[in-house]
Amino acid sequence: MSSGRRIYTTLDGLRGLAALLVVLYHNPLLSGAFWPRHGWLAVDMFFMLSGLVVDRAYAARLATHMSAGRFMLVRFIRLWPIYALGCLAGLGFLLSLHVWRHDVTLMDIAATLPNLLFVPAFRWVDIGYLVPLNPPGWSLVFELLANLVYALVLPYLSIRKLIAIVVLAATGLAILVATGGTLELGAMQGEALGGLLRVTFAFFCGVLIARTSRADQSRDGALGPLVILAVLATALVLPVGVWGQWLVIVALFPALVAAGAYMEPNGDRTRRVFRVLGRLSYPVYVLQYPVGIVILTLPKLLSGPGVQLAGWATIAIFLLGCALVDRFYDGPLRDWMTRRAIAHRLLPLSRDQKADATTRPL
Repeated sequence: MSSGRRIYTTLDGLRGLAALLVVLYHNPLLSGAFWPRHGWLAVDMFFMLSGLVVDRAYAARLATHMSAGRFMLVRFIRLWPIYALGCLAGLGFLLSLHVWRHDVTLMDIAATLPNLLFVPAFRWVDIGYLVPLNPPGWSLVFELLANLVYALVLPYLSIRKLIAIVVLAATGLAILVATGGTLELGAMQGEALGGLLRVTFAFFCGVLIARTSRADQSRDGALGPLVILAVLATALVLPVGVWGQWLVIVALFPALVAAGAYMEPNGDRTRRVFRVLGRLSYPVYVLQYPVGIVILTLPKLLSGPGVQLAGWATIAIFLLGCALVDRFYDGPLRDWMTRRAIAHRLLPLSRDQKADATTRPL
């Protein structure tokens, strides 16, 4: 176990590219022949990256002085502000549907309000999303659940037990492929088993990589980090079947994460680009739903190449907005939440823990 504070620049780039591929997956009119048809698999990459970085950052502290409750509070502070912003945008959209189209009742909308605190909606009539206020938030619900389990069972997580967990979850995913024919599960109500198996395999595989690989060491390389990103993009674009998707999750992604944790870009410009990608990855992923709604309306307003141009312009404005949200909303709000938690003695007055709760999300 290590509490090292190493910055994983290649993993930042990997996470940022994965977030962009998810956005393109949900907006196929922008990509044409290069549409990432398996872009939803990027969520499994997020889970795996989170497992690695969380274990590297918190394992030693959880094993000594940090309680599971304080760990979960730190995780909540990291994730909530941007997630809540996405939920508020979704609430505005649902209210507009109620006012203008009468598609949604106020009772349906009221049933989604627990989403603001990462609580899934258990009553939803027409849409069926686990998190109707912000559909991408389903993965955050499962990730926080994995974080809680991790914090509680950490003292018992030997390498052998981690391998057993990962193998059992991979087997469960294979059974889902054989019986259901898909692994694109978790976002909708009734898909809890699929979501649990996805997060269990990927998150604890990330923890296993952190414990067994050279994640505490690094080697600079010019082409290696770029090749890692190119392989990810290619894997999510190529037309592979459902068993190919399973192999991407259980074999390719662990190899990419392990290689990315070890190999760092050696050019200053590449490092800056990767760090920007990593910084934008969380707001891009969590705030994508309103942007998708805008892009879906473009064919009704424009025709021909104007649709794609307007779509890419929308994405560019969205990325700029994400940068502004990260700079002027997310950081200040997390800093305020941390100060309040310290004032109420929910977090100790510790430089380390305050830094943990005010740095960007993992």
